[in-house]
Amino acid sequence: MKKLGFLFLFIVLLFTGYSQTDTLHLKGNKKIPCKITEIGESEIKYKTPDNLDGPVYVMALSKIYKYTLSTGNSVLVAPDELLVENQHGDIMSARSVIKIHPFSFVNNQISMAYEQVIKMGMNLDVELGYINNNIMPSTGGSNFYTSEGAVAFMSGFYIKPGVKFLLGQDYSLKGMKYAHPLKGRFLRLDVVFSYMNYQNVASTTSQTFSQSPVFPYTQTITTTSRNSNINVFGYGGMINYGRQFILGNVMTFEYFIGVGVTLQSSFYENPETTTTTYVYDPTNPNSYYPYYAYYGSGDASQISNYHAFFRIPDVGLSGTFGIRLGFIVPEKKPMPKVD
Repeated sequence: MKKLGFLFLFIVLLFTGYSQTDTLHLKGNKKIPCKITEIGESEIKYKTPDNLDGPVYVMALSKIYKYTLSTGNSVLVAPDELLVENQHGDIMSARSVIKIHPFSFVNNQISMAYEQVIKMGMNLDVELGYINNNIMPSTGGSNFYTSEGAVAFMSGFYIKPGVKFLLGQDYSLKGMKYAHPLKGRFLRLDVVFSYMNYQNVASTTSQTFSQSPVFPYTQTITTTSRNSNINVFGYGGMINYGRQFILGNVMTFEYFIGVGVTLQSSFYENPETTTTTYVYDPTNPNSYYPYYAYYGSGDASQISNYHAFFRIPDVGLSGTFGIRLGFIVPEKKPMPKVD
């Protein structure tokens, strides 16, 4: 009977002791019976229930999804949004983005870019653009016109290869963990090259006027024009500051502004002379209007929009800005091995 009494007393004490313990529920369905001594912002301190006078153990909150107190109350641990594994855990291994300029058509261009992580804090960024002033012909003037007064057709392309350096301030203060390598403030160094071809450009160099002495008073305006295609090249370097965000673990949003120094060169072709005759009718004062128009200066150095950048003519100081939307390329998962 005494043995049974001691066994019963032991069971009661054991049950009483464990009924007064707390429980940590870890990710992965693991449980730790314990006595919680302190709950902090990033960690929980506890002791083992069989050695309450023993050492204090520390467990990071990021490893716990809930804890249950001896009173029976359970508390879910909210994920810390500052930690990378809780922000972008599903795409931490994604290392490349395909981007577009959503409003590039307003500037008569179609632009795409590709960004690839080289190493932590350094990414490769390459942008390409196709230029054509028929994409949005109503968005402004032109540098050149044809001999008929129409806007000269222009097409071309640009390329901007660059290296992006993350500035490193987008990390968690808890543990100093870096954010996703596609996210954060950055400096980007670009080499820029732009090529544009203007077709059938009429650039007036001189104009003479003559009129017949008898009715119907034929008036002749002889305009000497340089009608030619013009090839324009712009090239140089830019430094950009910007920031990129990750949206829903699927997309990126980026804005940037930059300055740089660029040069340009141009080549003209096919000079020729054009003569136009207007007949004056005294009953219609507007019969010889408009006179043969002057079609620009013909100086390609006055071009300011190179589509990869904007350039102050004859100076070389250039600027750029923009926003880009990106689509994160999913990581390629290895195929399962077949035995």
